[in-house]
This record gives sequence, structure tokens and C-alpha cells, in this order.
Amino acid sequence: MKYVGPAYRAQTGYKPGSNQKAIDVINYEEEELGNKYDIPNNIRMALTAIPARDVMWVARTEKGAREYGEEIEDVTPAVRGGEILIEMPDGVLVWMI
Repeated sequence: MKYVGPAYRAQTGYKPGSNQKAIDVINYEEEELGNKYDIPNNIRMALTAIPARDVMWVARTEKGAREYGEEIEDVTPAVRGGEILIEMPDGVLVWMI
């Protein structure tokens, strides 16, 4: 499914390394931040092939993004039309293809 609508992101300071994959972003969030995601194994496997720089967690509202930080950026142009990999109540992981 393609991403449509507004997208906002809090500046959290997390920057994935150049060799990291999208699954590394998920692992960081689960192992380091304690977030738990119910992600099917087939999606987890797909995330091993996608560079981390090509995905972005976004919120659909500014209010939702503020839960992760005060400095909010409108990233709508960057993710518009991207492939939704994971959608949860508090965020969407978008593959910016």
C-alpha cells in the first residue's frame, strides 16, 4: 500500500549507520528502547534487504510525532507514494522508493 497524506517526524537523534538495514532499525527500537512490534516473519525477512537509509518512521499527525520529541519536521514530500511496510496506531514505517 502506498503512503498518502501528511507525515511528521520528531528529531530523535538516531542515525543508522551506512551499512545498516531496515531490520536493524526495528531491532534497535525493540532491544534498546523496549518497543515491541508484532511484525510478521515475512516482513522481518524483507527488512533485511532494505537499507536503513531508505525507510523512515513517521506519524500521521504532528501530535503523534510530538510523543517522540519536540522538534517536529514535516516529511510529507519525502515519504509521499512510498510503500507502507508497517502501520501501527502510533506510527508508520515507510519505504521511500
